[in-house]
Amino acid sequence: LSLDVFAPSECIAGSHFAHLLWSAFWPWALILVVLIGVALWASVKQYQGASALRHGRAAALRSVCAEAMVHTLPFVLILTFCVVTATSLRIFKTFICDSFTYDDLTGVARSYLRADYSLDCDSAEYRSIRDWTFGLIALWPAGVPILYLT
Repeated sequence: LSLDVFAPSECIAGSHFAHLLWSAFWPWALILVVLIGVALWASVKQYQGASALRHGRAAALRSVCAEAMVHTLPFVLILTFCVVTATSLRIFKTFICDSFTYDDLTGVARSYLRADYSLDCDSAEYRSIRDWTFGLIALWPAGVPILYLT
């Protein structure tokens, strides 16, 4: 599942880096919103029962957090399962550069990112994006399967 279903990335303004960050972080933002919503629901439900006051605030907070995590976990697993492939593909596209001969007489070639031909693969901007990409690899293609193992 990718947001490209609703609007292809070519139709949305922004650089490859902006698209990369958007596709990597929107699922986690949605998970955070759902987690906060479930925690609020659990705290309202618990305080309506008035049992929280008998056991103390720390125990009540621990109980609300545990209930929110348990209720949010299926959503997290389903969402990450649906988006891990598309997000990983966008992350790995950062390493694919196409080389073009710039000067036929000297044989000088320049390489550009296939996902965004306005980005020179020899530039400092590309190196910065590539450094971010290594962190995103730890988060998505490597991190999500580790999440499933735990």
